[in-house]
Amino acid sequence: MRRLTVRMTVIMGMVASLCWGIDADAAAPRLVFLIGEAEYKTRETLPRFARDELIKTLGFQCTFVHADPKDGNRFPGLDAIDSADLVILSVRRRSLKSADLDRVRKYLDAGGPLVGIRTASHAFHTRGEHPKGHAEWQDFDPEVLGGNYVGHHGNKLVTTVARIPAAAGHPILAGVSVRPFEAGGSLYRVNPLKKACVPLLSGTVKGHPVEPVAWTHSYRGGRIFYTSLGHPVDFQLPAFRRLLRNAVLWSLGRETTPGRRETKPSPEPKTQPVFSGPQAGETLPKFRVKRMFGKTTDEAFDPIATAAGKPVVVIFFHKITRPGIAAMRVVSKFLGQQKKTGVGGAVVFLTEDPTSTANWMRRARRALPAELPVGISPDGIEGPGAYGLNRKVELTILVGNRGKVTANFALVQPSTQVDVPKVLAAIVAQIGGKVPTLASLGVADRRAPARGGLPAEIGVKLRQMIGKMATAADVEKTAVELEAVFAKRPAVAKQVGQIGRRIIKSGRLDTYGTPPARVYLTKWADKYAPTR
Repeated sequence: MRRLTVRMTVIMGMVASLCWGIDADAAAPRLVFLIGEAEYKTRETLPRFARDELIKTLGFQCTFVHADPKDGNRFPGLDAIDSADLVILSVRRRSLKSADLDRVRKYLDAGGPLVGIRTASHAFHTRGEHPKGHAEWQDFDPEVLGGNYVGHHGNKLVTTVARIPAAAGHPILAGVSVRPFEAGGSLYRVNPLKKACVPLLSGTVKGHPVEPVAWTHSYRGGRIFYTSLGHPVDFQLPAFRRLLRNAVLWSLGRETTPGRRETKPSPEPKTQPVFSGPQAGETLPKFRVKRMFGKTTDEAFDPIATAAGKPVVVIFFHKITRPGIAAMRVVSKFLGQQKKTGVGGAVVFLTEDPTSTANWMRRARRALPAELPVGISPDGIEGPGAYGLNRKVELTILVGNRGKVTANFALVQPSTQVDVPKVLAAIVAQIGGKVPTLASLGVADRRAPARGGLPAEIGVKLRQMIGKMATAADVEKTAVELEAVFAKRPAVAKQVGQIGRRIIKSGRLDTYGTPPARVYLTKWADKYAPTR
């Protein structure tokens, strides 16, 4: 196996670019990533994407040129684009030094291809304000990308992305799911595009016109691809990762080259880890929460500031569900037992409708923990802006100490039996002591069926199979495991078949899981609970 090497260029004591390459393939395309934005964390997501999709599988050489943290208009190492075969741009409103911007223009004027991501539409537009010796390129979007960025719709509006039928045969869409999917970020307003553009994907939000979210263009003979997607959540979606990988190949003119390693259809990407909020080792930013059940109606608190560097646990509720409430209650009860250790915490609800959520919390007060302060984020469904939370999960649980994250749990479908022991172990790792059993915290043993219900382990597997994040391979693996159980336990098979039959009769089968999961639910309903 060829050795993967990491080479770093250090300029003035600061890492300016990070290069990954493969020793045995010096002729591999040279890709330069120009990154300078703080909103969407592409400083983290793009290197991970490149490692998994371009370096390991295609052998491409990738160099990362980041904006100077102390001066966002400086990009040490920018001269790397002089020898680039492709530039991937993720920059937001930066005015480069005049010589550096000239270098970018020279690359593009020579027909150099470009892949632009999200804020690239206003990469060099600083609204006429820039330091002396620096320059901006206000018309970069219409001239190079072919777009017309004029702003974006609200963050609270969910963007649904779909293929544009006329572009169905385009190589950039090869292997990209034909099913619509929800994007992680707000929808950019970019109409009308230049006539030479070829729209590939469209985005819609309720009550507003459709907008293109991915298209191709040409500038000075060079291939240009742009997408307004690029939120951290998007990088977790197989459809987006395939789109971006294909766009890189297309921009390099390698999408139809026969017999080359990088043009072979790649398998559907494996399920990517689900991320929500700052990861282990990253700083826990301070933020404000409106407290419920406090001394006054307008009381606010900051759980990070209150912790003052001591261990802290913050539970973010993105969606109120019974499993989520159950998991939160167990964690909160343990924290209440550990007050002598100095560990702090908070339960924070994220919502688009604070009034309705507050009313629900008053009605459900007995179900909410007395051991921790409970409140509502004033920052809406997205939560504190500095946290980068993922609204597609149900719970985000952060464990921290000394002002940094020590463990992060992004729970799509929270399970007290499966997830809570891991959270408790992460807490004990910071405060010391012994990890408690669920039984010691009042959680009943659910290995046996309760009042005719499914055995807990079967219920967990069934939920995994119908999870919205489950891939076809995940569904197949879990289904095989369940069918092995059915062969030995006919009563359980009948229970699962009856569940499937009830779902089908309700007319809501399409809301359960993915198409492969629905195939199995229907199969089991027909086999184990046939209609008379």
